[in-house]
Amino acid sequence: MTDSVASVVYEDAESGFDIDFNALIKVAQREKREKTVKQLSAGKVEVLQIEQTPAGLTLKSWKTTPEQIARINAGDINAWNEFFEENKKHLYAFGFSFYFSHQKILCAHVEPLDLVHQIYCDVGAGYVKLRPWDSAIGCAFSRCCRFAPVGGVDEFYIPQLRKYPLCQN
Repeated sequence: MTDSVASVVYEDAESGFDIDFNALIKVAQREKREKTVKQLSAGKVEVLQIEQTPAGLTLKSWKTTPEQIARINAGDINAWNEFFEENKKHLYAFGFSFYFSHQKILCAHVEPLDLVHQIYCDVGAGYVKLRPWDSAIGCAFSRCCRFAPVGGVDEFYIPQLRKYPLCQN
């Protein structure tokens, strides 16, 4: 726990307030992310954790590389903006497709463009992590769209490798 989070916990505990641990965890993770971004921009971090695409899965439909995904997951907003600009048509098609296939579960006040904006906000804020294969990126973006009516993803989400990747229900 960082010093600022620890001081908030101590002050709240002494004053008798209930402690919102979820908010404290989010603050600590945000501080860690900001520190990583500063190190990335200063060039102090040489090695990113670059995950390779597993055998049998592909990274064809999105214009990206595993290195760019690692930078996005590390909190590099420039890498995310670059990804968003390169894949803008695909993201808009994804948002509209999700909207029209899930109209029954989406509230009436959510529009297709809101879904695209929610994807941008959730991944940009670091709530959703990307993995370097097509189905994982689609799962992550679907998660963003599903939570759009309630203001976005409220917990960190990392798509997991499916046991049988060829069986897509």
